[in-house]
Amino acid sequence: MELNKTNVDEERNLADDFKEKSIKARRDVVTTRHPHYYYLVDFHTMTLQRSVLFIALLVLSCAFLVVAQRTTVDIAFKGKSIEVKGSITADDASKEGAEISLAMTGLDPSVKYNYHIHNLAVAGSNCNSTGDHYDPQKVNTPPSASYACKANKAKETCEGGDLSGRFGAVQGKATASLRFTHPQLKLADIIGRSIVVHGANKARLACGNILAPGPAKKSDPAKKADPAKKADPAAKADPAKKDAPAAKADPAKKDAPAKKDAPAAKADPAKKADTAKKDAPQKKALAPVRRRRNTWIDRVR
Repeated sequence: MELNKTNVDEERNLADDFKEKSIKARRDVVTTRHPHYYYLVDFHTMTLQRSVLFIALLVLSCAFLVVAQRTTVDIAFKGKSIEVKGSITADDASKEGAEISLAMTGLDPSVKYNYHIHNLAVAGSNCNSTGDHYDPQKVNTPPSASYACKANKAKETCEGGDLSGRFGAVQGKATASLRFTHPQLKLADIIGRSIVVHGANKARLACGNILAPGPAKKSDPAKKADPAKKADPAAKADPAKKDAPAAKADPAKKDAPAKKDAPAAKADPAKKADTAKKDAPQKKALAPVRRRRNTWIDRVR
């Protein structure tokens, strides 16, 4: 059987042409039309509106991921002589560290104030229950609550929780607003610990717990309604008052209307006889009709 040389040549030409186009598409996938499977996303098959929408969603998702990684926690300070408010914002996935913000009011300009992160949380309102300085690098061994790095020493020699040693103490101000970034702090490592503000002679003037992020606090169970304040059972209706229905109208009085109706209830025998006579002719006249109707029904059946 002879092969058609023309068909064989056409098939070879088509195969060579396809191979050349495939190689060219792989080299220059942007300017050359190409099979869809060469791209993860093929913008050539999209309309202009779909392309713009896809890019917008991609940008928004990336921005959301960046924002969602940053977490801010509050510091609940307790103090009598000074007032302190603070917060910590950090991104544990970033190398920048934690950003700490502190605002102090009621300060004595003549006093030097130091502030540190301590290992333990505040128990009640006792700032002395916070333990030693937070020192994850173990710069000071054994741990101490009185150690402070000197100004002439490198910051690497400071404890991780010695914030005033790294970023400067507060002095000569009645109010202070501090904001700094600690490169060695991670939010997950300091949640549940505390920050203490020291005054003259290292006295602990204010302290606050670093709270965990989460939903709003639930209401204090102690503030719920006191069960003792519920309605007193003794204050309910007096059972003696339930007998009031007995004091209603005398049943003997109820029979009075019945007596009035008694004459109407009596039937005159003479009248009954007259009405019976009047109805008699009507009944006789209807009787033949009923008979005829019944007879006609019987015939139909």
